[in-house]
Amino acid sequence: MELISVIVPVYNVEPYVAKCIESIQNQSYQHLEIILVDDGSTDDSGDICDQYASYDDRIKVIHQENAGLSAARNTGIDIANGDYIAFVDSDDYCNSNYLETIKDNLHEDELLGFGFEKTYTNKKITILLNSFYCNNKDEMDEFIIANSKFGGYICNKVFSTKILKQNNILFDKELYYSEDLKFTIDYIKYCNAIRYISFTPYMYRMRKSSVSFNYINKKNSSLLDLLNELINKYNYNEKIVNSLKYTYLLNYYK
Repeated sequence: MELISVIVPVYNVEPYVAKCIESIQNQSYQHLEIILVDDGSTDDSGDICDQYASYDDRIKVIHQENAGLSAARNTGIDIANGDYIAFVDSDDYCNSNYLETIKDNLHEDELLGFGFEKTYTNKKITILLNSFYCNNKDEMDEFIIANSKFGGYICNKVFSTKILKQNNILFDKELYYSEDLKFTIDYIKYCNAIRYISFTPYMYRMRKSSVSFNYINKKNSSLLDLLNELINKYNYNEKIVNSLKYTYLLNYYK
């Protein structure tokens, strides 16, 4: 059986982290390790992680000085022992069939994706595409970059640990926005296909205090460099370029 490592970066999420951890613990597929990276929390989040690890030997807790979301994820990648890696944010949670369905669709040389739900205080928005399979390199690039419902998130994908570690693929710690997109672009250089399954096992909680609402915009020159590099690379493809320009403007003016 494939071992799946679930990496959870944790920072000041005391009201939410227990539900997140329990949703991973209670998966129908139980051959997993749970890596909780406490990124210098100043509330009781780190203590809550330790409490769960005290009775579940599948849980590993790393406490580190605050270094940001990308650094916390990178710490998890470094110590992961699984055949595959999934990322869950510590204020989110998953349905019980999340890993079971993923396991049934895993292929080492592919990028596996799926849908999710954005949950707000009083509503939910389903982010879901039709199932598809693509093994054309140019089309893979175009789909990831031009389709923000897929390429712009890390929570709706599963990655081969072998591909990540053999090619030293990590999150860019200088990026405060679109680090997920860059990570995915780096990853698919070494994939033979993208496989997308049409189900929504992941609940993505939208909070005004979350990283998604608090990235640094105009000062984030690393993102602008990345987008300009991609625009130059794909200048022949109007769909990709327009999508990148939109991301550029969204980042600069928001």
